Amino acid sequence: MHVTLSRMTPASQLFRSITDQFSIIENIQTVSEMATPSREQDLKERVVTLERQLKLLEGQLAQEEKRSDILYLNVGGSSNIAVQRSTLTHFQNSMLAERFCRRWDDSLDKDKDGNFFLDLAPRSLDSC
Repeated sequence: MHVTLSRMTPASQLFRSITDQFSIIENIQTVSEMATPSREQDLKERVVTLERQLKLLEGQLAQEEKRSDILYLNVGGSSNIAVQRSTLTHFQNSMLAERFCRRWDDSLDKDKDGNFFLDLAPRSLDSC
């Protein structure tokens, strides 16, 4: 089952696909408990296939998370910055750490190119 949602990041899409696959496996296992012996083997093979697909998706999710460690920021509409997520989240409990901890990635404002939008004057960054 392939799920495509417009505002989801690739990592979120993979995670959603993995959880969908787990749901399918649970349903197959429930059906296999009620199945005849002749169908039970077929269902077990399907479960094995789905488990292999899950392992592949988990690996892809891990790779996607590594790639998403570089964030692209649009600051005030005129300054584009590439920064590592670890830099923004270095100081725990800071506003930037809370904002870019991955939990809010799907709900943060983004520009037309998908860069995270920070409504700040770019010059204010020069004094930091």
